[in-house]
Amino acid sequence: MAKSKDSVTEDLKTILSAELGGDASDWKRTSKKRVYGGDTARDFENKTAGQKITTYERRDGLIYAEQGESGKEITARVPFNAAAKASVVDVVMNKILEEKEVPDALYAQAVKEGLIRRFSFCVTKYDEGIVEEGESPMYTTIYPAVRDETFKCPEFIRPLVPKGDDTDECMVTEWRFPAAMDTPAKVVRYLESLGMTWDVESQKRDKTVYNEITGELNAAKPAKGPRR
Repeated sequence: MAKSKDSVTEDLKTILSAELGGDASDWKRTSKKRVYGGDTARDFENKTAGQKITTYERRDGLIYAEQGESGKEITARVPFNAAAKASVVDVVMNKILEEKEVPDALYAQAVKEGLIRRFSFCVTKYDEGIVEEGESPMYTTIYPAVRDETFKCPEFIRPLVPKGDDTDECMVTEWRFPAAMDTPAKVVRYLESLGMTWDVESQKRDKTVYNEITGELNAAKPAKGPRR
């Protein structure tokens, strides 16, 4: 069940108090919530300390905020537990989505802790006659699960898909695979085996490819044995 507006606000006050100081009651919400880049933004002020900050709530439940251009970054989840630090994966995904630099060691740790599970994909077929030699007739868009297909961050995806090669195509980054992955279902199997999530809802926009994938995946399932 989704939280009410008031309960989320109280959680955010608790987070701000724990991260930036002052009592939770010192923090007052000063704006209605609004959508910013797909995230829900809320403004707060602590007049006692002379502080103002905007919090952002992502669709996956992560809360983040930044106090000024060079101030403290906040990454947390609700319900909030001050003793439980945000996961490395949360922190790194936050930086990726905000297009900030990610230290190599921090990225490597996030990969170990399952960063790849935060990415989704959908598959498209090339038009006949434009497939290059040695390449699959498929291309794939890969993007953070909380953003759409146009979000481009190939430098963070590239190490996660050793069989893939990225190509910058205007609004999206296309990923191409070896010729052996000659059906869309083979691409789906490969990326799911790595831990990525097949974005079924986006895939359904191309009904032909979606039906081909589901048909092949269902055909590959072992037949059920006789009832005993």
